[in-house]
Amino acid sequence: MRLLHTSDWHIGSTFSGMKRYDESWKFLHWLLLQLQEQKVDVLIVSGDIFDSSLPSVRSQELYYRFLSQASSVCKNIIITAGNHDSAAFLSAPSPLLQPLGVVVTGNLPADITDEVIEIYDSGGELSMIVLAVPFLKEREIRFSKADETVADKESALVEGIVCHYSQASEIAEARRAGRKIPIVAVGHLFMQGGCAAAESDEKTAGVRDLYVGKLGHMPPHLFPGNIDYFALGHLHAAQSLKGFENYRYSGAPLAMNFNEARKLVEADSGNAVSKPQKTNSVFIVDFDFGKPVVSTIEVPVFMDLLRIEGSAAFIERCIEDEKESGRESTWLEIIHGTNFDFEQRERITAMLENTHMELLQMRSSSMPEYRSLAEYVADVELEELEHSDVFRRRLQYEGYDEDKQNELIQLYDEIYLSVLNDGEGPDVED
Repeated sequence: MRLLHTSDWHIGSTFSGMKRYDESWKFLHWLLLQLQEQKVDVLIVSGDIFDSSLPSVRSQELYYRFLSQASSVCKNIIITAGNHDSAAFLSAPSPLLQPLGVVVTGNLPADITDEVIEIYDSGGELSMIVLAVPFLKEREIRFSKADETVADKESALVEGIVCHYSQASEIAEARRAGRKIPIVAVGHLFMQGGCAAAESDEKTAGVRDLYVGKLGHMPPHLFPGNIDYFALGHLHAAQSLKGFENYRYSGAPLAMNFNEARKLVEADSGNAVSKPQKTNSVFIVDFDFGKPVVSTIEVPVFMDLLRIEGSAAFIERCIEDEKESGRESTWLEIIHGTNFDFEQRERITAMLENTHMELLQMRSSSMPEYRSLAEYVADVELEELEHSDVFRRRLQYEGYDEDKQNELIQLYDEIYLSVLNDGEGPDVED
C-alpha cells in the first residue's frame, strides 16, 4: 500500500493581508495530480484543513471540490481535525463522504474503535490499519483537580494523550493478529524534538500552541512501539524526529511568512547575497514488510515571495533587476536601515507601480517583525503616553527627520480631529 501524507493546508489563510485562495487551489490541483501519478492508495491529511473554525464559502468550495475529484483516483482518504479546525464542522458531512471513501474524524468519538480504520487492497485483503486520531483537546482527555501544579497538569495531559493512542493501538494490534500489516497513527500535536519552522519560531510560523509553556509537548518515546509510521501535523516545517525517523511532520504546503521567501541581502561589499525560496513538501510512504520507506515530493512554489534587505541604493538596484526577471507575480518585503527617509520610501513605492511586484511589508532592519511600540519604549509605560506621543515616538524610531515628523504629526492631528467630528474635517490626500 502506498500512502501520501500531508497536513496544515490552512485553506482560507491570509499572507500579510492577502487572501490565498488561488495558491490553495493550485496546491490542491497539484496534489490531485500526485495522487494519480504516484498511484496513491491512501491519502492522510493530519489536521488544520482550514485556517479558521468558521471557514468561508470559498474555502469550503475548494475543499469539497478537491474531495469530489480526489475520491475518483484515491480510494482511501483519511482526514483528521487540527486545532484550527472546527471538529463539529468537519465531522458533520461524514455520512455523505463515507460512500466516496472519505473518512473524517473531527470530534473525539464515543467509541474509540471508530478511530481504528481498516484499509483493504483490491483483492479484499487487510493491508493497513490507521489510527485516525483528531486533535485532542485538553478538556477531553484530562479532568482538572484542585491544587494542581503546572507539572501535575503536564503529567496528566501527557498521560491522557499517550493512553488514548495506547488503547487505539491495542485494538489495531489485535486486528493485525501478527501479520506484517503496517499500523499508521495520525496526530496533530507538538512532539518534543520537533522544530516549528526553519529560521522562525512558533508564532511567526503560524503555529498556535494551545498549551502553556511546554505543556502538551509530547515525549515520542512514550507512544506505543507498534506504530510503524506516525503521520504528524501542527508544525509547519517538514521533518522527522531524531531517533524516531518514522515519526514525521509533512509540514505546511504553502509558505507561512517572509522568513521562507527568497532573499536578496546586501553584503559589506554592496553586492547581493541571494538565497532561494524555501520549498515545502509532502511525503510518500511505501511499506516493506510493514516497515516504512519514505520519499519526499517537493511542492511547487505557487507565489513568488521576495525579501530585499539593505540600503536604499541596494533596494532600488534589486527592484530594477527584478523588473527584468520575467516573473508573473511577486509579493515583496523590504527591510531597510534606520536612516531610510520618507522620500526614499515614496521613490521605491513609485518604482513598484505597474510591475509584477506588490509591496506587502516595509520595515526597519532594527525593528523585529511583530514587535510592538511597548517593547522598545523602555523609559515609560505605554499607558502614560498620549496617543500623539506614541505616534511621534514611532516616527522617531523610524528615523524621520524633524521637519518630516512635524509634517506627519500635523496630518495625524487633522485625521484625529476628523474622526472625533464624525468624519467632518479636512480632506487629506497627500
